[in-house]
Amino acid sequence: MRFTTTSIAKVLLVLGLTVALSNSLPAEHEDDDYDDYDEHDKSLPRCPPPDGVPYDPSQYKCHYGFLCPVTTEQCGQHCYFTNAYTCTDGHLCPIGTWWYHGHCKKSHH
Repeated sequence: MRFTTTSIAKVLLVLGLTVALSNSLPAEHEDDDYDDYDEHDKSLPRCPPPDGVPYDPSQYKCHYGFLCPVTTEQCGQHCYFTNAYTCTDGHLCPIGTWWYHGHCKKSHH
């Protein structure tokens, strides 16, 4: 099996987002405090407004109807870390590459 830079970058992106999202999601409740959480709480913002998913703005941001952890940026429908990726016209490419004719190309300096 042959791995390309793009396929490896996609795997790393998925792994990175999984870690970011899992670190941002509420932990399993171990006490009764969790029972006080009401997912239909009208005081929480919703994504997309007005009837979407309630979310905690200290943990997430809603951008064009998609939730991303506050530690990431959004590129189209994807959340990404700016220290690892760039976004061009809604396409993600690893740092050091750019989007050109349907795929990421290495930058030539």
